[in-house]
Amino acid sequence: MYFRISSIIFLLSLPVYLFCQTDETLFTINSKKISKTEFVESFSKNNPINIVENRDSARHYLNQYIEFKLKVFDAENKGFDKKQEFKDEFEKYRKQLAQPYLIDQEMVQNLAKEAYERMKTEVRARHIQVRIAPNASPKDSLIAYQKTLKILKRLSSGEDFETLAKQVSDDPQAVNNGGDLWYIGPFSVPYNLENYLYTANPGKYSNPIRTYLGYHIVQIIDKRSNPGRYKVAHIMISLPNDTAKKSEIAAKQLADSIYQLVIEGQDFAKLAIKYSNDNGTSANGGELPWFESGKMPHEFELASFNLKEDGAISKPVKTRFGWHIIKRIAQKGIPDYKQIEEQLIQRVSSGERGEIAVQKVIDHLKNEYHFTDFSSLSTVINLIDSTIFMAEWKVPEDIDLSGNLFSFDNQTYTQKDFAKYLECNQKKMFPIPIENYISQQYDEFIKQTMLSYEETMLEKKNIPYRLLVNEFHDGILYFDIMQKEVWDKAALDKTGLDDYYSKNENLYNNFYQADVSIFEYGINDSTKIEKLFRKLKNSNLDDNEIAIKIQSTLDENFKFVKRLNDIEGKEPIIDKCLVLYKTGKLEKDERLIMFNSDKELIWLNNEIQKTEKPIEDINGIVLADYQKYLEKIWVSNLKKKYDVEINEKVFESIFNNK
Repeated sequence: MYFRISSIIFLLSLPVYLFCQTDETLFTINSKKISKTEFVESFSKNNPINIVENRDSARHYLNQYIEFKLKVFDAENKGFDKKQEFKDEFEKYRKQLAQPYLIDQEMVQNLAKEAYERMKTEVRARHIQVRIAPNASPKDSLIAYQKTLKILKRLSSGEDFETLAKQVSDDPQAVNNGGDLWYIGPFSVPYNLENYLYTANPGKYSNPIRTYLGYHIVQIIDKRSNPGRYKVAHIMISLPNDTAKKSEIAAKQLADSIYQLVIEGQDFAKLAIKYSNDNGTSANGGELPWFESGKMPHEFELASFNLKEDGAISKPVKTRFGWHIIKRIAQKGIPDYKQIEEQLIQRVSSGERGEIAVQKVIDHLKNEYHFTDFSSLSTVINLIDSTIFMAEWKVPEDIDLSGNLFSFDNQTYTQKDFAKYLECNQKKMFPIPIENYISQQYDEFIKQTMLSYEETMLEKKNIPYRLLVNEFHDGILYFDIMQKEVWDKAALDKTGLDDYYSKNENLYNNFYQADVSIFEYGINDSTKIEKLFRKLKNSNLDDNEIAIKIQSTLDENFKFVKRLNDIEGKEPIIDKCLVLYKTGKLEKDERLIMFNSDKELIWLNNEIQKTEKPIEDINGIVLADYQKYLEKIWVSNLKKKYDVEINEKVFESIFNNK
C-alpha cells in the first residue's frame, strides 16, 4: 500500500499551478470530456519546462495523457469505481487533500515565521502553576484565579520563589526544579505563555496567565541568543554510589589529573577510552550525539556552550552523574528558514497555533455564508444528565427538538441535530457543569458542521482542489486497472513470459555489470567532498573508514550506504552509472561519479564489464519488458474500443497565449 500511494503521489506531485481559468474541452473519450485546464495542470506538474514554449513536448505529453485517460476510462467502464474498496480509499484521501484548504494558510505561514524568529532567542523562566480544567466552570475558574492571586501576593511580599513553587505549584516537575523551566524556545509551553515570555522583560512577576493547563505566575530570568546545536566528546569520572567525602575527593582528583594530561597534549580520544566511565561513548573517544538546550544536565550544557571554538577543552565540570572533561568538536547555528519551513508549518498546523488558523477559516465562513445563531440551547441543556459523562446518554424520542439552533448558506440545523451530535461524540470523562459542557460542545458542533459543509463545496469553489481530487481519483483507478490488465497477467502467465523471452532472446545476451560503493553527503559544496574523498581513497582506507573520517572533519551527514555488484536493470543507482558509461560521459579510467542533485557519491571498485546472464538471473528485466509488451497491446485495443477526439483548436490555443 505504501508503494501504491507513494507512486500515485509521484504521478500527481508538485504544487498546484493553474494555467488558465477556462474549462474548454481538449479531447473526449466517447462522451467523457477532458478539459484544457486539466491537461495543462498535469503537464506543468510533471515537466520542468514551460508548455507554451514547447509545442512538440506538449504534443508528446498529450499522447501519453490520452493513453493514461483511456486506462482510467476503461476502469470506470468495468465498474472499478463502484467497488467499495475503491470508494473507501478514495474518500480517505479526498478528506486528506481537503485539510490544507480548511485552515488559513496565510495565518499558518505567519505563525511559522513567528516561531522561527523566536527560535533565535531562548528564554529562561520559572513559573508556578495552578491547575484547572480547560472547560472548568466560571465558579471553579474564579477559585483558581483567587488562589493564584494569593500566591502572587506572597511572592510580592518577599517569599522565595523556588521554595514556594515546590510547596504550591501543580506542575509535577516543580518539586525537583523549583519551577525553573531552564532555557526554552517556541513550542515548549502553551502558546499564551510563550507569547508572554517573548514580549515581557526579565525581572518582575507576571499577572496570572491563563492557558489550557491552568493559571501561571511567571518570572523571566534571562534571555539569550540561541546557541544552536553542539557536538562534543567527554571523559566522565562517575561519582561513587556512596556519598563518602573521601570518595568524592578522589573522583575530583582523578578528573583534575586527566584534565592536566589533556592540557599537556595527550590524545583526548585515547584518554576517554582508558578512563571514561561512560560506557556508551568511551569506545568512540567519548563522542556524544549532537544536542541543544535542555537535552543535557544544565552544568554540562553551560560548560559546552562556553567553549568558543572547535577543539576547546573545559575544566572538570560536575553534574549529578559525575565529573566531566568536555571537548568541543563542532557547533551549528539554527538552520535557514527554508530548510525547516515544512517542519515548522507541520508543527504549527497540528498544535495550538493550528486552532487559531482553523478559527480564522470559521470566522471567514460565517461571514461568507451569513451565519445566524438562534441560541436556543436551553431545551438541549435540560435533556442532559450525568450519564453523558459515562458515555451512556441517549437522545429522548418523545421530546420536541425541532427548534432551530443556527443557519448558514440556506442550511438550518436544529436542536435534534445537536443532540445527535452529542450522543455520537460523548466519551467517558470527569463530570463538569452541564452548561459548560454543552457550551463547549456547541462551539465544536458549529465548527465541525461548517468545516464539513465547506469540504463538500470545495470542488465547486476551488479549481486547484478539484483538479487534485480528480487526479487522485484517476490515479487510484489507474493502478487498479494496471494491476489487473498488465502486472498480474505478466506475473501469472509463465508460458507467455517464456514465449516472449524465446522470441527476443537476442536482446538479453549482453549486459553491463558494475561493482560500486555508494555514499551520501549532506553539504552543498560537492567539490570539497570530492577532493577529500579522492585523498582518502589514495590512502587505501576502506569505505567505512573513509565515511568516519569525512563525518568527523567535513560533513557530519556523510555516510557509506552499501556496496553493490550487479547487472543493469536491477539497481537504479547502477543503471544511472551505466547511462554515463554508455553515453561516453564518463572519462576513461574515471572511478568517481557525483550525482549532485541527489547528493550521492559513487565509487567504481572495478572496471565496468559486459556479461551474459541466463533468464533466471535477468528475470526481472524480462518481466519488465513483457509488461511493457502487454501494455502496448492493451493500449492498442483501447484505442480501437473507445473513440478519442482531439479539439485541435483548443490545443493550439495553449500556444496562442504567448
